[in-house]
Amino acid sequence: MLHLQDFTRSFLLLVASLGLPCAVGAAEPLEAFLAKHCVSCHGPDNEEGDLRINQLSRDFKSGGEAHLWAEVIRRINSGEMPPPR
Repeated sequence: MLHLQDFTRSFLLLVASLGLPCAVGAAEPLEAFLAKHCVSCHGPDNEEGDLRINQLSRDFKSGGEAHLWAEVIRRINSGEMPPPR
């Protein structure tokens, strides 16, 4: 039986291999998308929602922060993030 953590890790590996923007329909690589749309509010100068995108592990294989990345993906896909500027 596939556990939620295993599913989340597998999902994140798939998204990482495709690049997050593919999952959300953008044409930018993952780091460029995060820098353009996320880091200004969730980075070293600002920590909205207690989330620092720049400090999240990019090691999707270990799955240590898979739950946080899954939430990031959920909010992007739902249109909640990034907010309109």
